[in-house]
Amino acid sequence: MKDINIFCFGFGQVAKNFISKIKSKNYNISLSTTTRDKTSKKTFDSVNYQNYQFDCQKYDDNLVAKLREAEHILISIPPHEGEDIVVKNFSKSLFGS
Repeated sequence: MKDINIFCFGFGQVAKNFISKIKSKNYNISLSTTTRDKTSKKTFDSVNYQNYQFDCQKYDDNLVAKLREAEHILISIPPHEGEDIVVKNFSKSLFGS
């Protein structure tokens, strides 16, 4: 079984379908996601994951450490007021600038 570490910004239909597809290929998935609600542990399709609070400009400080550990990042949240809020809030963590 292959291991994969994925961070999903948003965990709606697109991200869930993506995770289900990967799981069907016998990957051992280390998953972290974002939510507008409080940070919590969740389970989806027998995959345990951490769901971190992220609401435009406010986010759980632990999110950044998990983001840096991720091998793959899926952004499946829309822009907010015409701006990519992931790039706005995490460009230094993602791109080192």
